[in-house]
Amino acid sequence: MPVLLALLLCVSVALGFNVTCVYPEKWLDKPYYDERQDLYLRGNAAGLSPDVGTLMWKVADTADTWTVSLPGDLSPEGMSVDIYIGDGYRHRGYPLPVDAWVQEAVVYPFWNTVVGEWYYSYNTLHSPQLENSRYYSVYLSPLFLENPLAVSKHLLVMHDGNDLFSPDPTVSHHTCPDDSCALFGSWDLDSDIDNAIVNGRIYSDLIVLGLFSTDEREDEYTYSFDVSEGCGGDGDKYLSFISDTVLPNLDNILGDGLVDAPTKDIYLAGSDLGGLISCYGGLDNTASGCDSPSGCHWGGVGCLSPCFWWDQQDMLTDVIPSNEVNAAMRVFLGYGSEEEDALNVNKAYYALLNEGYSTDNVRKEYALWGGHDITTWTTLLDGLLVYFFSDAE
Repeated sequence: MPVLLALLLCVSVALGFNVTCVYPEKWLDKPYYDERQDLYLRGNAAGLSPDVGTLMWKVADTADTWTVSLPGDLSPEGMSVDIYIGDGYRHRGYPLPVDAWVQEAVVYPFWNTVVGEWYYSYNTLHSPQLENSRYYSVYLSPLFLENPLAVSKHLLVMHDGNDLFSPDPTVSHHTCPDDSCALFGSWDLDSDIDNAIVNGRIYSDLIVLGLFSTDEREDEYTYSFDVSEGCGGDGDKYLSFISDTVLPNLDNILGDGLVDAPTKDIYLAGSDLGGLISCYGGLDNTASGCDSPSGCHWGGVGCLSPCFWWDQQDMLTDVIPSNEVNAAMRVFLGYGSEEEDALNVNKAYYALLNEGYSTDNVRKEYALWGGHDITTWTTLLDGLLVYFFSDAE
């Protein structure tokens, strides 16, 4: 009988899946609290309640780790959880998404930090495809400052990384590594993302990697030669640099194990010609990193004020009508209502719908009275973030 009971217990454990929380336990003890605090789990599935927490067990002989076993072979689709200190103090930000169909889901909460961090790297990334090198900038959300054990599953790669933040020569890691930073203004990306994360509008584990533009920007951010401009056409090499050189080396660029983002959660975005090359990188099945709809590196592409006029509107006349629909990818089109190219952005939106993209896959937003400038792009940024990095439809 004891043997049978033991077998039954083993089977019951094997049939459950675990939700594991990783958080520095030192923040749950004195002097921050009078006594050691327990963690509780609430949720919307698998027998969890959104109103009353289930006690999480501290994993024996393992620092900073708590877990709870829930019924079911694997985690259900669309599940999210919340972690509470003492079942009364909820973690900050967006509900923590649980990977679907896994035997163990790991979540990383934070409670107290409201400001993230950004920095310029003084290391350069060499591109064998373009035979040049460039600096880069990085944004880390408040989560990573409070919980350095956290791992990101959501990465946004942006062009013109020299314009994303406001340089400050009095702070070493905010000092521009060359003379190209914010020459025409800055996105001040950090404050907008901090606000979206702390107020629970987007996932808290977002990291942004901003690749500096170079003196060859017009060539690198365009995929074809424009006769009237007398330049262009290195876009495929630039995209190959991102997909074949940058993404496989994220551990070296950002830190070992900091990013573990699946393909569907890596996004590409930019403005102006950066918007053009982003759309091309996602919509053209022959573009590097997106050799077929099933092989695209990008979960979505953000195209703000994209220069669809390039090469006699080739994006409208050739790229969009000539490529298969990638139903797994999202496309965000943003523009200012007063831009000269606003009509082409609208044409692209309806052309994508006509080709078979759904309104779930393509989002179009505009900034009223907005022009072709950074002010417009920062206005559109929140919509892009929510569309890419939340469950909002």
